[in-house]
Amino acid sequence: MFTPTPIGPFVTGWDTDDTPWKAPPDSFQEIDNCHIKHGFIEKRQGFGLLGYMTHNPTTVTYPSITGITQANPGVVTVTSATGLANDQIIVIYNVAGMVDVNNVKYLIKNLVGLTFNLADLDGNLINTTTFGAWTAGGVVMLTPGYRMMGINRFYAGDGSKETIAFDTRRAAIFDGANNRFNPLDTADIFDSDDSNYVWSDNWQASNLENRMYFTNGKEWNGTNLNGIRYYSSSTPTVTVLFTPTVRSSVSRVLYGAKFIFFIKQRMIVLSTFEREGAGSVTSHPQRARWCAFQSPNNWEDTVPGGGGYVDAPTGQQIISARYLRDFIVVFFTDSVWAIKVLSDPKLPFRWEKINDYRACGGQFASVSYDRFVPSIGQRGITITDGVETKKVDERIQSFVSESIDGAFFYKVYCARDYTNDRFWTLYPSSDNKDGEIDKALIYDDDSKGYTTYSLALNVLGYGSIAIDLTLADFTAQNQLDISIFEGEENTLQSYYFQKGDEIFLGGTIDGIVYTLSFGLSSEEQDIEMTFTTASWNPFFQEGAQCRIGYVDFYIDSDKRTECEVQFFKDDNVNPYTTQRFNCLPNLDFISIITQIYKTNPIVIDTPSHGLTTGNTVYIYGVNGMIELTEGPHTVTVINPNQISLDGVNATTYSTYTGSGSLYYREFYRDRIVKRVYGGGVGYQHYLKLITNGKDRIFTLHQMKPYFAKTGKRVPN
Repeated sequence: MFTPTPIGPFVTGWDTDDTPWKAPPDSFQEIDNCHIKHGFIEKRQGFGLLGYMTHNPTTVTYPSITGITQANPGVVTVTSATGLANDQIIVIYNVAGMVDVNNVKYLIKNLVGLTFNLADLDGNLINTTTFGAWTAGGVVMLTPGYRMMGINRFYAGDGSKETIAFDTRRAAIFDGANNRFNPLDTADIFDSDDSNYVWSDNWQASNLENRMYFTNGKEWNGTNLNGIRYYSSSTPTVTVLFTPTVRSSVSRVLYGAKFIFFIKQRMIVLSTFEREGAGSVTSHPQRARWCAFQSPNNWEDTVPGGGGYVDAPTGQQIISARYLRDFIVVFFTDSVWAIKVLSDPKLPFRWEKINDYRACGGQFASVSYDRFVPSIGQRGITITDGVETKKVDERIQSFVSESIDGAFFYKVYCARDYTNDRFWTLYPSSDNKDGEIDKALIYDDDSKGYTTYSLALNVLGYGSIAIDLTLADFTAQNQLDISIFEGEENTLQSYYFQKGDEIFLGGTIDGIVYTLSFGLSSEEQDIEMTFTTASWNPFFQEGAQCRIGYVDFYIDSDKRTECEVQFFKDDNVNPYTTQRFNCLPNLDFISIITQIYKTNPIVIDTPSHGLTTGNTVYIYGVNGMIELTEGPHTVTVINPNQISLDGVNATTYSTYTGSGSLYYREFYRDRIVKRVYGGGVGYQHYLKLITNGKDRIFTLHQMKPYFAKTGKRVPN
């Protein structure tokens, strides 16, 4: 007799501290590309393209495409080749028909007159014979492909918002009409490397224009690069270098800083670079310097009530800093301090030590909450509330030491996803040999559980779009699958943006900005979600082994998603059985599909189908032939193992690559139970679930394994 053991709701998440048989039954030994949400496990969503970083001014007219051949290699023809050259990196967008080329980076090769070949970034020519046929449109855009180093919103005086992005050379503003970021300057303003992330903050006051101040953390070179700069609506096509005099009597000038804050109507910069007269630039890694009240242009520190500074009484250096209520938490090398506000206008701020603790290991390895500041350091994950600093990584205490590549800890980048109540930490994993970010630790504010994502981003931030996007705007260019709106549980509100909406964004190492958690679509090719459960045996305390009969998965239905479940027992590292299931509700299954031919009408191999000419069928789960709609289709029977679909011409369709089945009923949204059989006997059982693909959701509400006690003793 098998006894069910319900597991769910899920709150524990990733647990590396307990051995699997001691861990809570709802915990996971590994859990990747999914997150916890209100007690259930949900596969992460994909990326939606927001825009490419460009260095061309807005006056540049990008070449239009008049044709792309289906050939090996394919040939692109444009209206003008002005500004184009061999080996330039380009992006093609807005092509109709041959959508395969949209939003992909290519190199120009063999440019002759108005034609050229496409090559990948390694120089290999692109074979377009398997792509869809070009029918119209397309634009060629140059992109330098520099590393993204910051993203933030600029708040204009009229209440509007604009998205500003930074790479290692320029600052640029989002152009929503063309899916690109246009540069604000005609020449480079940075000479950053991979450690010079851009810190930015907004000045908003009634007595002065609104400005966004920013810095890449390097001192001004005395001519045209680095230092503190600002952007404002009054200078919409350029950023302004900001080098105020802080002590006129000795010609001391602020040449830069690593952090910028605005508190109590004063601008405060931390870890400054200063120069007196013709002397050399001096670094002050413990310094907080501020401007006069309501006057970011006045930094004179010898005038009472004007600017000023105070150095923290420590020999350590400032690593990171964040707002917390009405003060600033500052992380030093081996201690945590606060910049507190005083009522004395001659000395409006003071340093106050919180404790001695190595709490933060990188400039962006911290983030602000209302009541505390979480941070990631070599000693683990901590929170600081202004009084004390304590660890909060009870279930994954080994995460930092075992998962993050310590040589590249400066790349750890934290940000909050306010919409979904999640805390992201980007990090280069210890398994990744090139030192680039390839993982994200995800913390769910509601359940307090951790999971991970596998993705390649370099920065996180928030932005706003300058136009309203509705359903009609989601074309092949940004890859929204309109079929996701089918079913009564889907809402359009989840899949469109209004002007001014806050959008959680991520920037890559090659100059692309994506919207994150964007519907179901993904600029990534595939997203593989996987988790390995804790070890189960409800009779372990009785000293008995057990047999696992089967497991019921309570999930949301989906048209495309298929899952693989691997069963393990005892200490074996290889599964003793592997089962598969789809996420379709009961649609009255007819037969599997084994082959689809590109004929007119389309012909399908479907063994022992039992159909009659004139029957209506629906098709789900087909891979490769994306043009084949799900139905309804009217059948003509060819033989007991083969049918054709009336009126469907597949001669120009993509090639069928596998899977798929025929059904009598149309898909509908529901929560369903899928049963998967195990059968193993042992003293502990666990399973691994894998689901892969693009635009394929998976939502798990509960697992219910069924066990039967065998009466045998477990190992001592």
